[in-house]
Amino acid sequence: MDKISIPAALLTVFAIFITPLVKRITVFERDGKHLLWLVLFIALIFMYQKAVSVFQKNHHKTVAVLSILFSLFYTIGGELHRFLSLNGFFSIYGFFRFLICLSGYGVLFYALITLFYHFINSCNPLESKTEKWWFTDNHQSLFIIWAGIFLCWLPYLYIFYPGFFSPDSIRQFEMGLGIREFSAHHTILHTMVMTIFIRLGEKAGNLNIGAMLYALTQMIVMSLLFSFVIKYLAYRKVRIIIRILFMLYFALCPIHALFGMTGWKDIIFGGLCLLLFILLAELFRRPDEILNKKSSIFALCLVAILFGLFRNNAVYVLVLFAPAFLYTFRKKWKKIVPMVIVVLAAITLFNFVAYSVFNIKKTGIEEALSVPLQQIARTVFLHGDELTPEEVTRLALFFAVEKLPDLYDPHISDPVKWSSFKPTAFRENTGEFWGIWFSLGIKYPNAYITSFLLGSYGYWYPNVNEGIYTLWVYPEETMPSLRAQHRFPLRSGLFFLLIDGFVRNMPILSMISSIGLNVWLIFLSAGYLLLINKRRMLVPLLIPALVWFTTLASPVYAEYRYVYGVILCAPLILVLIILEKNAIINNNYEKETI
Repeated sequence: MDKISIPAALLTVFAIFITPLVKRITVFERDGKHLLWLVLFIALIFMYQKAVSVFQKNHHKTVAVLSILFSLFYTIGGELHRFLSLNGFFSIYGFFRFLICLSGYGVLFYALITLFYHFINSCNPLESKTEKWWFTDNHQSLFIIWAGIFLCWLPYLYIFYPGFFSPDSIRQFEMGLGIREFSAHHTILHTMVMTIFIRLGEKAGNLNIGAMLYALTQMIVMSLLFSFVIKYLAYRKVRIIIRILFMLYFALCPIHALFGMTGWKDIIFGGLCLLLFILLAELFRRPDEILNKKSSIFALCLVAILFGLFRNNAVYVLVLFAPAFLYTFRKKWKKIVPMVIVVLAAITLFNFVAYSVFNIKKTGIEEALSVPLQQIARTVFLHGDELTPEEVTRLALFFAVEKLPDLYDPHISDPVKWSSFKPTAFRENTGEFWGIWFSLGIKYPNAYITSFLLGSYGYWYPNVNEGIYTLWVYPEETMPSLRAQHRFPLRSGLFFLLIDGFVRNMPILSMISSIGLNVWLIFLSAGYLLLINKRRMLVPLLIPALVWFTTLASPVYAEYRYVYGVILCAPLILVLIILEKNAIINNNYEKETI
């Protein structure tokens, strides 16, 4: 037996023991005499021994960095999730508890990552047997699998007719019918698409028909895209069992079916994120072949343009992605530079023409200010009595200060944005706003840092399962014929009970709906690419990574739909990095000059 397994196991058990659990009582909580602690201790010893036996010295730096990062995510995220504050770490006992948790979880994640990479090294996802014609990379297979996924989703639309539409979706319908002023609060292209369908419903004399047609069309598009992913895996010669698992995941996971019939721009955007990642991965795998085919270049540019048009912050993702893309292909700049220019110019031109022709109202500045608004609101909430009269006067120029303590919600910025902030004053006194924001940040750094973490920890802490589903909303006064007609109300209730029970709360299965875990998978995949010296393949990963990064400044701390594209990419990325490893082993990786 090695010398570190027992002390490492003791440290991890102690870290788990002193981690406070206040939201749910478990058999572990504060009961140090429970038999399960001994079972856990013995299991950890065996796991750490296995990790030591497969450890590779050249993996140490990458594994260490990731284990420290995950330990910080887990320790800090857990504290925020339970107490909405980090003040518990600032006492002597709290700091000691922080160090124990950081060390104990760090050791645990180090071992788990080591075993994970060892498992990847031993995997061979390539298919060696002859396959059935209906489950390969031909067109028949594409449509057969699409039909299977789509048919699995259809009962959801029947039960929850005509689909799910949140207040955001309703506002877009109202814009399409001319009830509400057309604005860029929602992406212009998506609102135009929704307008087509709601107008069809208006002509048919029943808006539910238009809403149902939208939901049905989106279900067709998303299920076809998921079938394309499976076809792509067949093209890459991935084992049939892996493709079957992907098919079952897409067809039977309720999240995909419910999202398929939900009127959010984020659903199509998530599909475009997945498709753009695949096309970029192929470009980096076969650059000479792709860049010499006009149809491939056109497809890549078209998907990138649609990606940039289906969500407002996607333009920032493309702009941040462009330097790495251009640098990697600097030797092929004559073909790459025009592609980048065409994509960014097309997005800019479309928005300019749409704004001009349809006289669209531009988005208010408050949409981009969630982080600083929340930081100021938290400062007033915690330290309002300590502010000087001058500070209160300066804040009163931009906020209804007396409302901030009641409006402040650490998880969502909308109450402060819409009920206290004064955007007109901000536009007229921008420098003054940033001046008071900066001075309060210097004075109360803890409030600012904690505010940002509370507004984003759902995107990096794995034990958060929030913001997945929406509720049907119908404004009778504006669109009386648009209303829910759910079949079998009792069954609908049981349906959601099963969904919540299996997707959100069932051990292991509930991790499917964990934003944080899927983000961790992308970090792990990036780390593995570094280990096998495939750094250039990190560039396609920047698309989902930047979508995640820009979401950290979103108005909600854990909104599944905001990172739906990231979650769709995560399992595919995991398979593709194993293929990269196999390509090196088999010496069949295309030689390229990039």
